[in-house]
Amino acid sequence: MWKATFKVVVVGSILVSTLLWAADSTPRQPAVRQTTSEAQEAKDPYLNSRVLVEAFVVDVNLPPLYEKGVSPLGERPHSVTVQDLAQYLKATKNAGILAGAKLSVRHGERAETKGTRTIYVETMGKDPATRTFQPYDSGRNFTATVHVVSDQAISVSYAFQLHHFRQDTTQQDQVPPQKADWSWSGAVTLEPGRPIIAGAVQEKDSVVFLILVATL
Repeated sequence: MWKATFKVVVVGSILVSTLLWAADSTPRQPAVRQTTSEAQEAKDPYLNSRVLVEAFVVDVNLPPLYEKGVSPLGERPHSVTVQDLAQYLKATKNAGILAGAKLSVRHGERAETKGTRTIYVETMGKDPATRTFQPYDSGRNFTATVHVVSDQAISVSYAFQLHHFRQDTTQQDQVPPQKADWSWSGAVTLEPGRPIIAGAVQEKDSVVFLILVATL
């Protein structure tokens, strides 16, 4: 009985030693470590990309566009295009550009720019020696959030507000300047470098357009 037990113990010891030797002799692969930023970039290739978003507000007199065949009701294929507006601005030496704003926005983030300008208009009172000045404020506020979908598509959520006033040289001193406020907001998908008409407001024969363009 003692001899049988001894044989089992010896065989068991030999088997364990063999398994341990096989495990030690197996070639080990070096551990691959991946940082958090590398893992994020692997999931999102546009993680550190930046997008330049530009907005332009253009005031256009419609009759010249109608003369070129643009439909007053926006009927295809003669609805107004960015190319039509570019030709109009070229002919008017960019006189129709009311305002512009630019933002450099990181992918997945939001940016904002704003500016205000105050102009004082002199008015004459009953006493010629008395001079009074009336302040008039104008300004713009542009915000944008961008997501790069691909090399050919950029999603942009935007909001643009413009407070604009203009004083006619034919106006009398007591007549305040003409003032107008415009506001646009929404979400669009842009092709990099290609401008689009994001919105427009028409009043009689004049239209104010909002043009957006994004560059990756």
